[in-house]
Amino acid sequence: MSLFKSILSQIQEKISKENSECEKIARIISETLHTTIIADQIILRDTSLRLKVSPTIKMTLVLQQNKILAALQAEGIKITTIQ
Repeated sequence: MSLFKSILSQIQEKISKENSECEKIARIISETLHTTIIADQIILRDTSLRLKVSPTIKMTLVLQQNKILAALQAEGIKITTIQ
């Protein structure tokens, strides 16, 4: 039973860390684009970030991509591409 609790604890820690990171990313992007982005709109895979947003916001995101990447790097979040 303790092995199960240990595995469950590790999974919970990983999910909590990912949620915290997505919240940070959402805050940074929201501040940069002057719009509201929530963590549910973020898909994070390794060093690639994908956002589920409208085409208008995606265009703004492309224009501000370097600024967003720099802000993420300053926060210690290693993202190399935004899609």
